[in-house]
Amino acid sequence: MAEDSLLRAVLALFMASDRPLNAEDIAQILNAAADEEEFPTRVSDEDVTTAIGRLQKQWDGTSGIGLWEVAGGFQLRTARDLGPLIRRLWPE
Repeated sequence: MAEDSLLRAVLALFMASDRPLNAEDIAQILNAAADEEEFPTRVSDEDVTTAIGRLQKQWDGTSGIGLWEVAGGFQLRTARDLGPLIRRLWPE
């Protein structure tokens, strides 16, 4: 399987999820999709862990968005230092 397709899929799942996801969650989702021929191949938890590590390096917060470990999984979030700016979206 092309590593790029795994990275794309993992990033898309993080973008769409409203909760932190761990490698096991993602592998289960992708493997169910592979069984239905919606994803090219089955993946292991280790494959997903490697992809998450690569994404963490790409999404380290310097762009304004980071992939951080929270609540037993990982989640895309705005950079911590931009919190005051982001809170302005919801004025009191």
